[in-house]
Amino acid sequence: METERNEFDIRMPLITYSGKKALVCVNEEVVTYPAMEGTVERTAYIYDTLWVYCDTNDEESVRKSLVRELEKSIKEYDVSDHVNEFTLAGKKMWLSKEMRVGLMNSINIEKSTQKTDTVLWFEGINYTIPIDVALYMLAQLELYALSCYNVTQQHLSEVSGLSTLEELINYDYTRGYPSKLVFNLD
Repeated sequence: METERNEFDIRMPLITYSGKKALVCVNEEVVTYPAMEGTVERTAYIYDTLWVYCDTNDEESVRKSLVRELEKSIKEYDVSDHVNEFTLAGKKMWLSKEMRVGLMNSINIEKSTQKTDTVLWFEGINYTIPIDVALYMLAQLELYALSCYNVTQQHLSEVSGLSTLEELINYDYTRGYPSKLVFNLD
């Protein structure tokens, strides 16, 4: 959900309807431009603006649409490389839940046969890693993924409880995620 910063010559209402869409204007900033050669002093109103679809021309319909848009943005962020990424030996990558579980099982089987190293493949590159290190990395990755999941669910829960358009538009769904993991193979 991206807002735009727009300037108007008049003070804008919170919501302006146009058919099945509404322009929401929040975070007003008043700017006075001084008179310069050939111009007069002028006042402008700057807002964070967002167009949203609404079923009816009332604030509750706009609020519900904003909640849906924000939930969509949170879910998209959750599956993006802003969250789903770690670094192994300088290479950015991600392993799905199924891949993490499969690797954990396979590497534990290798460990039970007294192997000391395992080989992980990613995009055609193989990484030879001591088994205990690989298991530790997978455990850390699983804890990271769980933490990210919890943050996403917390955002979804918080958004459903927001009541004002300002709160919804100003909500930062990128906050609270843990730092991405970095694994070096030295």
